[in-house]
Amino acid sequence: MDGRAACTSYATPCISYSVPDTASKKIRTVDQQVKSILRTVIERCKKEKSSNCLQVPIEDCYERVSFYTALPKMFVYHVIDDNPYREDVFDDDDHIILMECINIFLASKLSLRIKDLYEKFLKHRKTTNHNAQYTPDLQTFEKKILFNFGYTYKKNLIGPPLILIEDPKLKFDRYNYLYKIKDFREKKLNIYYIDEKYILKLPFKDPVKDQISSHLKCEGLIFFHIISLDGYENGIYVSQEGVENHGEIFKKWMLDIVLYSIKPGSVIVMANNYIHGSLPKNSITRYHSKKCMLQWLRDNDIPCDPNMKKPRIYELIEKCTLNSKDYDIDRVFKCHGHHVLRLPNNFPSLNPTYFLWDYINNLSNFKSLTMEKNVEVLRDTLVKYISNIDKQMWSIFFNSTFKIENQIFEIDLVTEDLLENNCELDEKCFFEASSNFNIKEFLEE
Repeated sequence: MDGRAACTSYATPCISYSVPDTASKKIRTVDQQVKSILRTVIERCKKEKSSNCLQVPIEDCYERVSFYTALPKMFVYHVIDDNPYREDVFDDDDHIILMECINIFLASKLSLRIKDLYEKFLKHRKTTNHNAQYTPDLQTFEKKILFNFGYTYKKNLIGPPLILIEDPKLKFDRYNYLYKIKDFREKKLNIYYIDEKYILKLPFKDPVKDQISSHLKCEGLIFFHIISLDGYENGIYVSQEGVENHGEIFKKWMLDIVLYSIKPGSVIVMANNYIHGSLPKNSITRYHSKKCMLQWLRDNDIPCDPNMKKPRIYELIEKCTLNSKDYDIDRVFKCHGHHVLRLPNNFPSLNPTYFLWDYINNLSNFKSLTMEKNVEVLRDTLVKYISNIDKQMWSIFFNSTFKIENQIFEIDLVTEDLLENNCELDEKCFFEASSNFNIKEFLEE
């Protein structure tokens, strides 16, 4: 029996007591949730005994507690006050160290095995004096970090037979973002950053990534907010209860309030997620009918011959920039003379709100408010506190983001040169495809 079925909320399991009217002493009864957890722990301990090994590495205490109790790891962090949960345990400083280590192998034209990269990463991390919050084991490093970041092996025609490279789309999106944000900053344009946090108890987290139970979500709020180098600009709280589409509320806030409160010719920066807008429905694909394709061309004042065959019509559509992916909110802001940038994946600290909320989550004076679950008091206190953060602290948040931007930009340039000068990739052969090359044998040598 798995205890997860009995733990659908973050209510702390407890042992209850009842006092019969005819008895003077208390009779102890055990909550069903506690029974479920106990059975889970016993079964998993028996499994470890039979296999004569631990199922979870001994150094990861919180993962072990989660494994034995079947409680979500996030919940374990929530109830341990002396070790607050961190939303990104493998932080951006770690990610940058990883990128530097991969470049070391590329520059040396060495075969890059995961185990070797892992060891190089740990050594390089020590030399940088990075105050790491989390050290993954080898298996986690490979399966939950490296490949989740979009790294994959590709066959190399010169030098090492395989090299580890990042998904080009991720790299290109990141480069284009960094190039544009630097250009906007040099032009001294006003830059605004959008973010949202789920407000109920510390730590305040990203509602898109959050996995808290639906029961607790209904009790909390989502706080949409916008900041600039001058500090807090605007924000709105949205109740979770009875709200089906937070994206619509976000859109209304952006178009009715934010659009008219920012300075002319500004830059809006926000993440690429479902809350921040949807792609326009009138984008045309190869699967649309010829009638729809012709109608799309007419709607966009693009002349064409209706007797053209579908392949030629779609070729014309592809050449038209109007068919590029663009969000509905973005289009409105662009029509008003603003620029909109979407943050690249895998680097949350490219938004200075990352450092703002990391700072707030470590403030002791918010702990008492969240423990009381007084949402009204928490809301007012939070906005007041953010509004009163001094200019020096805001500079620290933004300078931290600028530092990350410069580090990533320089590393990406080095990576590009190394790939161009030291490698010749086989564009037809990824290791996932059928190939005579035995990657498993290569990695385990």
